[in-house]
Amino acid sequence: MNRANLKRIKQIAEDKGMTLKGIASKVGITQAALSLLIKENSTRVDTLIKIADVLDVPVTNFFETDYGFENSNNGVVGGDFMVNSQKEAGMAIQALIDQLEEKDKQIHKLIQKLK
Repeated sequence: MNRANLKRIKQIAEDKGMTLKGIASKVGITQAALSLLIKENSTRVDTLIKIADVLDVPVTNFFETDYGFENSNNGVVGGDFMVNSQKEAGMAIQALIDQLEEKDKQIHKLIQKLK
């Protein structure tokens, strides 16, 4: 199971000598918004992708799997083995985006019927 852990943003930023204010500025959000999304462990996929780009890490770095965390070597580290899964994670994220877009269309159709 994959679970988001957006506290990793702070950890990775510290490792790279970056500030949350600087990251937020490059992403196009406020530092308060960035701090809130980390605290609430929730954000939009496109925002998370921008954060990953600013930090120069795969977006999968923010997801914990049953095996451990993704790392910057494009694999999941856990125990004594590594599973290369960045490609699969990217495909899964795109599939989720596609599903969300389809659900959004369905919601808009329902709203129009209710009017």
